[in-house]
Amino acid sequence: MANKKEDSKEPPKRVPGKSKTSKEKSSEKEYRYEKPGPRTLIRDTIQGLNVATCSESLVPWVMRLGTVASLASFQAPSTLSRLIILAVGAGLSSLVLAATLFSPSQRIRCNTFWSLILGLFAFLSSRVWFVSFVPVWWNDKANSFVIALGFIVTIDHILNDGDVIEKKATRLPAADRPYWPLAALGFGSLLFLTHWVFGEVSLIARWVVKGYPHAGPQPELWGGPVIIRGLLLGIYTLSIWPSMINQVSACPPGCTLALANFVYIAEMLFSVWTVAYNFVPGGVYTREHTDWLVAFVMFCILLGLKSGGKIREDFTCFSVVQKVQMPTGLHKAMLLLIAVIGLHRFGSRLNGPEMLPPKKADPQIFSSAIWTYHFGYDNKGWPSLERSAEFLNNTGADVITLLESDASKPFLGNNDLGMWLGERLGMYVDFGPSTRDHTWGNLILSKYPIISSVHHLLPSPEGELAPAITATINISGQAVDFVVTHMGNDRDNLDRQLQASFLADQLKASKNPVVFMGYITSAPGSRDYTHLINTGKMKDIDSTDRERWCEYIMYRGLIRLGYARISHGGLSDTELQLGRFQIPKNLRDYKDNEKMITDSRHVDSSVQFNPV
Repeated sequence: MANKKEDSKEPPKRVPGKSKTSKEKSSEKEYRYEKPGPRTLIRDTIQGLNVATCSESLVPWVMRLGTVASLASFQAPSTLSRLIILAVGAGLSSLVLAATLFSPSQRIRCNTFWSLILGLFAFLSSRVWFVSFVPVWWNDKANSFVIALGFIVTIDHILNDGDVIEKKATRLPAADRPYWPLAALGFGSLLFLTHWVFGEVSLIARWVVKGYPHAGPQPELWGGPVIIRGLLLGIYTLSIWPSMINQVSACPPGCTLALANFVYIAEMLFSVWTVAYNFVPGGVYTREHTDWLVAFVMFCILLGLKSGGKIREDFTCFSVVQKVQMPTGLHKAMLLLIAVIGLHRFGSRLNGPEMLPPKKADPQIFSSAIWTYHFGYDNKGWPSLERSAEFLNNTGADVITLLESDASKPFLGNNDLGMWLGERLGMYVDFGPSTRDHTWGNLILSKYPIISSVHHLLPSPEGELAPAITATINISGQAVDFVVTHMGNDRDNLDRQLQASFLADQLKASKNPVVFMGYITSAPGSRDYTHLINTGKMKDIDSTDRERWCEYIMYRGLIRLGYARISHGGLSDTELQLGRFQIPKNLRDYKDNEKMITDSRHVDSSVQFNPV
């Protein structure tokens, strides 16, 4: 016959050797799927957590162990070696993901998906405990603990043959597969959307933050359902992950993952270009156009969901393997437990110590500081949170403005610096202009209650958007105004002229004692400096200091007690400037200290910054 049935063919003879006995056949290892138990779920969750941290995945074991080992890049001796190790780990994890999410085994595909989902929620919950930061990137101790945990569960997975593909596993026929370019576009865009908006629970809160007293939803309590739109977007994003994975996992792995990664990176770079447009090629076209990015991302996701193919709902995510429906009740219980752990930490942080004004011999004396913070990274690219918090605490400053402080962006780690520093230093926080305002950030920390504040985007027709805050703070019963800002780049002459004019008007309109702390990008005596002094009716805290360039402290209606310029110590590229003032008993009749003394022997120890 021309067409014989496949099962009518005789099996090939074994060469060389004789036929197997029944005892030998029974001893052959055949993989059998078992309903996952608690140990399996915990293992898969931790593996998924590593995915969220460093694109971790499952198989083969050499690549998986290599991916876990690459997390040790945090402890590398140099930033270059750190980059190389992490890049190798990311590459290995991509190969592992290709081998598992696109596996012919339905069981492996399904376990990969649910480990990723559980890992994502575990990742978010861990960031709540670390006040928005990623535990594995926090310090050497936390990094070593996560690596050890990763090795344990990975070895356990290997020993239990979690990567063995069943003999009956088959790939989907080419005619039934989706159109892979569209699926890849959708997968890359959905990955970016999840990282961009839901990579940390405080992100949406920082997109809608406003000034005091109605500062908008705070991340300590409203990290998840911050606003109805954010909640709906979260539900929509998570609800389409199963459908997207079903489509993608039926496509050829190499080209699909390559295009998806390209789309993800391109969208990430575009998000950078919307803020850094003044320093990148083509930035004039991307300036503040997050709206274009949102539209493109959502359109690509739609294309991915409509990429065709004959894919059933249970192809990957909701599989039934040997009468076991995925996800199991244990998966759901694990997800609930992870959520409860994160919410518990929110509750414990809400009940923190009460913030009380500092106790001083003279409550009318206060100090204020300005510092360019560099997003919490030092000059060598290492996290500097603990060191910088100690640095700020040692200054004794009561009111601090930090510039370049908005790290609630995916390319800066999605870290909420204001929230962390506020809790660490026990200070009130005004986040400043929101993350969606396309600035690099400008926040205020205060040991005294903030009465009111207004966030400003200064006139910036040519260069980068310049942020500013005008705030009124209750210092020992007296309202004191603060105007803080980071003006535009020195090459954008028109921007700086318009910004100086706006700030001078704000200073002139102040009815209370006022302190200006700003990054003016001009030398002492320059046009903008002079305009702030003359039109704003301000006094420079040290008009004799001609060595300054960017940072300045000015004041009105206060008595000057001291001024210091403190080295950044490698924590940033800019020094910290500190001023100390006294609120006059009579605001209409007082005498300022006009004489500048630098010899500590002639200065009362009670007003020295670091009395011996």
